Amino acid sequence: MNEKDLRLEEALSSQVGVDGNDYIFTTKQVFMVRVNLVILKLLLENRKKRGVAVVLDRPYGYLAHLLSLHRVDQTNLSYIDTVARFSGDSVIDNPKKVVYTDGPFHVELLMNAFSDGYEDDFKTKAIEMEDVDFILIDNVASALTYNTMEAMETCLKTLKELSDKHNILIVMGVDPHAHRALYGLLKSEIKNEIKIEERWLHG
Repeated sequence: MNEKDLRLEEALSSQVGVDGNDYIFTTKQVFMVRVNLVILKLLLENRKKRGVAVVLDRPYGYLAHLLSLHRVDQTNLSYIDTVARFSGDSVIDNPKKVVYTDGPFHVELLMNAFSDGYEDDFKTKAIEMEDVDFILIDNVASALTYNTMEAMETCLKTLKELSDKHNILIVMGVDPHAHRALYGLLKSEIKNEIKIEERWLHG
């Protein structure tokens, strides 16, 4: 990563995980991927955590490729991919690293992948909770294309319960200006907000 990304990582390090386990970060949509990458680097390499990236925006291979380009070690990172089967993207048979759901249409059932291993009627491999220190959701607003706000609320409540029960850090980002209603919902369910400052992004 370049010097700007390292400065962004330093700024985020002083806030992520310092006050409880539930966090949203707010930034413009155009910066969402970059902030996700830096947070993953911070958690995986700096803090040596094990985690799961839930991809709602693009198939997991996109994020995995970007992490590889930035030389971020993904040994302790697994994925829940809600997009690949729906988009027709190639599905990689690697159950230790990737759990696939049957499309992005039932976000309220997404957290089942951490319990009984089912997503609606589609059988998946359940994530072992003892192997998880954090859950990052790549772009929570993407789920609004296929889900109601009620389904989003159910998903968030279940995610929060999961975090509290197993002491797992959860992080997700939103553009508060592009998705005002979703931002309001996130604020009502998630305790901590990190406002990504422009100076962090531009050094």
